[in-house]
Amino acid sequence: MPSGYSNKVYVKMSQTMRANVQQEILIDGQFAGSGIPSVDITDIHDRRKPANIRSRGEGIYVAEFTPSSEGLHRVDIAWSDYPIAKSPFNVQVFPHFEPHKVIVDGPGIRSGVPASLPTNFRVDTREAGFEHLDILIKNFEGLIVPNKINDNKDGTYNVHYRLEDVGLYTVNVNYGGIPVNNSPFIGTPDYKAGDEIYYRDHIQETHTSKHVASQYRSVDFRLLVVGGHMSDIT
Repeated sequence: MPSGYSNKVYVKMSQTMRANVQQEILIDGQFAGSGIPSVDITDIHDRRKPANIRSRGEGIYVAEFTPSSEGLHRVDIAWSDYPIAKSPFNVQVFPHFEPHKVIVDGPGIRSGVPASLPTNFRVDTREAGFEHLDILIKNFEGLIVPNKINDNKDGTYNVHYRLEDVGLYTVNVNYGGIPVNNSPFIGTPDYKAGDEIYYRDHIQETHTSKHVASQYRSVDFRLLVVGGHMSDIT
């Protein structure tokens, strides 16, 4: 088969991959005539391994492989033994997961959360690979606080919980069994939600009292004292 036909093969693949996660390469040979693709992957240790290839029909193929090591990999793709255009391809394989790249943010990991009111925080794992997210929240007595994790199906999660009382609490966020940056998060609720009005009214009342007390002016009056004498008092 003429080598020029291999230039009509198109591929779709990611330039970044994760170790121990199955990868797919889409090979489109519809305009290359009859032929069979081959794919070989060479890792950073110069170990070469062929990919498993299955046909989707009509000249479309899918190559599957799972990189077992991290680092730069070379992907050689050929069509009936002729390299296709731009082959070989270089891809970077990152660790299976990277807990330090998990981002945690929101009111639920900060101090000042009102006790007895629902709160939440967000966990972003989109740059951290693929692993299981674990959340463990404990109150000041060391008792577990129930929480609910909502998977947004895009690598982000919303975590909801409610503290029943004031006191030191901890929020442990683990990814793949490893604590993420700054975990555990430690906070202290300032007050219970039902006490907020009391504190606000109390502060307002104290402020008003001081304000009224500061508004005075001198007055003169006469006071009758023992002996029938009159005294002026300012």
